[in-house]
Amino acid sequence: MVGGVPGDRRPLRGVLRDHVVGQQLPAQRHARWIVQLERWTWTLHEHRLNVLVAHHKRLAQAMDISYGTIHFLIPPLILIWLWRRHPDQYRRWLYVIVGLTVASLFAFWWFPVTPPRLYPGTQLVTSTSTCRLALATDGSASHFVDTDACFGGLGPLDRGKFSDKNPYAAMPSLHMAWSAWCACAVIAVGPRSRWRWLAALYPGWTAAVVLGTANHWSMDLFGGLVLLWAAWFIVARTAAPRIRSDGK
Repeated sequence: MVGGVPGDRRPLRGVLRDHVVGQQLPAQRHARWIVQLERWTWTLHEHRLNVLVAHHKRLAQAMDISYGTIHFLIPPLILIWLWRRHPDQYRRWLYVIVGLTVASLFAFWWFPVTPPRLYPGTQLVTSTSTCRLALATDGSASHFVDTDACFGGLGPLDRGKFSDKNPYAAMPSLHMAWSAWCACAVIAVGPRSRWRWLAALYPGWTAAVVLGTANHWSMDLFGGLVLLWAAWFIVARTAAPRIRSDGK
């Protein structure tokens, strides 16, 4: 989960994901399918949130920081908490997050998707002037603003170490799947305290971040939740009985 490879500061999942490189043309085609589906289901609202975030620099930077760092920190901390405080539940939740992460790699290879920030028609941001142009032309529903390219936000960590070699690994959203996993683990296992409510807010913040920064479509979030449910279901039907029989 949190390991890496020599010379690379990214978690192992990031390294593996970047090797499952999607192709541009299929990714754009799949993104158009998603846009059509969202129009049909009245869920195409990413553009409004992205415009709101892009025109508030500090908010955009805070969300960029969150997008690039927090999902590397919270899930490992939850795993450590489960291991130390709830060892009888640790293996079950470990199997769930490992299963959904491995399954996502196959999804990225089989169904690459162009994120909103790279959707055809969106201004490519490479400088301050192109950032201003992107902000000036965001009136169209198909023109998004790449907030990270415009404003950054990773501070001293922004040295290219967190950049994705595979920008088409959008479906499903692992940010959403991991944040929902954290919430489910804390709520299901943790004591009845305010931490349960804080955990419940985490997926909501994650959804706002990934949509506001134009890194995901709404259907990517739904895909992440479906992936989490599928992983939990499989673990509950297969691994969980063996865990109980082992007394662990």
